[in-house]
Amino acid sequence: MKNYITYYFILFLVVFSSCSSDDEATPEQPAQFPMKALIESAVLDLQSTINSPNTFEVGYQFKTFKNGKIKSVSIRLPANGDFRVSVWNFDTQEILLTQQVTSSNGLISTETITPINITSSVNYFVSVNTSDYYVFNKGGAVIFPSDIGDVLVKGYGSYLGTSQMLPSTFSTTSYLGMVDIEFVPDN
Repeated sequence: MKNYITYYFILFLVVFSSCSSDDEATPEQPAQFPMKALIESAVLDLQSTINSPNTFEVGYQFKTFKNGKIKSVSIRLPANGDFRVSVWNFDTQEILLTQQVTSSNGLISTETITPINITSSVNYFVSVNTSDYYVFNKGGAVIFPSDIGDVLVKGYGSYLGTSQMLPSTFSTTSYLGMVDIEFVPDN
């Protein structure tokens, strides 16, 4: 009888220790950096570096194919200094984020932010206010819209001035910047 009790006790422990819990965390989806990925995949070619006497709000309009979060913003500019990055709900023109990012002269500089919830199929815009930027294109060919991962980059936009204004001039054949987001889709 003692052996049966020991046997059932060990069997009980083995069975219940191998069961998985519903409370286990689901791993987060990999982060996506849409503009960085477009440049690295040669959809865009670097044409020149500009140090303009004028300041522009430059960036790109995008929407996602999945709900998710923006967890950081990045810039890569040919100058040192602090630059204002904005994330907008393009449809409502609401500013969702204003963040200063310190540029490191040509290197990608990133600031982690309080996550911004992103709803699929809603149009958003990310921009940086700068007079120093890179010019990308593909020999005049249409490059936008371009989908990369779970993000559709719809086009480049700009606004002349230092005011925090949603860009109103758009292009599908060039991109000035670079500003980017870290998008993490929901599971």
